Amino acid sequence: MISQKRYLAIFIATVLLLLGAVTFVNHSNSNPYELPFDFSKIGEDKILAVNGLHERYRSALKIAYAKNIAQPKVGLFGSHSFKNITKQSFGLYDTEFFNFYVTHIGLPGIRDMMLELVAGNGLPRDLAIIHLQNPHSANWQHISLRVWDLPLSVYALRMPGRITKRIRKAIAQIGASIRDSLSLPFAMHKIFKGGFVPTLSGCKVPKGVFTISQTKVLKKRQSNPKFDEIAKFLGNFGLLERPNRQFTADCGPILGFRNDGSFRSASTIAPSLKRTRKLSRNPLPATAADEIVDLMKEIHAIGVANGTKVVFLASPVFEIQRKSEMTEMLNMALARVKGDVHVIDMRGDNEAAENFDSYHAVNDHFMGKVITKLKRRELFKNKSS
Repeated sequence: MISQKRYLAIFIATVLLLLGAVTFVNHSNSNPYELPFDFSKIGEDKILAVNGLHERYRSALKIAYAKNIAQPKVGLFGSHSFKNITKQSFGLYDTEFFNFYVTHIGLPGIRDMMLELVAGNGLPRDLAIIHLQNPHSANWQHISLRVWDLPLSVYALRMPGRITKRIRKAIAQIGASIRDSLSLPFAMHKIFKGGFVPTLSGCKVPKGVFTISQTKVLKKRQSNPKFDEIAKFLGNFGLLERPNRQFTADCGPILGFRNDGSFRSASTIAPSLKRTRKLSRNPLPATAADEIVDLMKEIHAIGVANGTKVVFLASPVFEIQRKSEMTEMLNMALARVKGDVHVIDMRGDNEAAENFDSYHAVNDHFMGKVITKLKRRELFKNKSS
């Protein structure tokens, strides 16, 4: 009997130790911002720092703002290809336009996000512009895949299918997060790179609102040469990895959201060389064309049901014009929805360097061309129209 009690005590202590480790390692990677956060209070010359912030927390900030504080007139939904698009290109105020971009998101995630916004009266009132991944971008396959970068509650409540299936999917993502947290490379990253233990870390992760001028001078912070050497040694053996779904480095320049949801990068330099490398085979199955068509129609229906115009925008990448299996698939899908949904296909505007901030990221100059087309089709009006 005594032996059983001892083993039970050891078991309970082990479980508590593991739970403590998860909490300990996850603490510095939790959302530091209270929801809902008011983006309109960031200011015109400032950004909200998001260095090292998990994608789910970033998207949660945007969803909570639209649902609880300011329902925009126009919303932009897409991946990091649209991250630099600002309210200036639309001629709107920050409370009238919002960029809902998520680093990696496709049509399934956009559908889920829109349904979540509908539930909280946060869906854009007049116009929702939906990104269609370019077939030659590195993330083309995301167009019909769910990438799990939204809050888990959104998937549990808004994904199609039975509620039990949705909950199982969300729990699986929680399990993956815990597994990552308990991995040695993750723990080492948080200790040496993430400001987890400030006295040991290579830098202290910035939190809060910073002026644009501050982001230029705070590139180098709190360096400890001794522990930088240890971190370098661990990295050589693959024991220092950034957590999954975290795409902005903890250290380096302070990066973050503007008050309209767009992203301020460290620099935006137009690419100088068009992509010419050989294209790979289509990573998506033939059935993906049907999925793209169905998702476009469903997203369009969400807009119609809520009085919001929906426009799908196929953006270019900076490259020479090329044919591919991926292009044929998107062409097929767009042909099948012609006349049923609004589509603006800008893939042919692929050789004008002034359209891009990187190989795939378009800018306000590019969006100005899109807005001209929207006005001609009477799909958008701003205060200058």
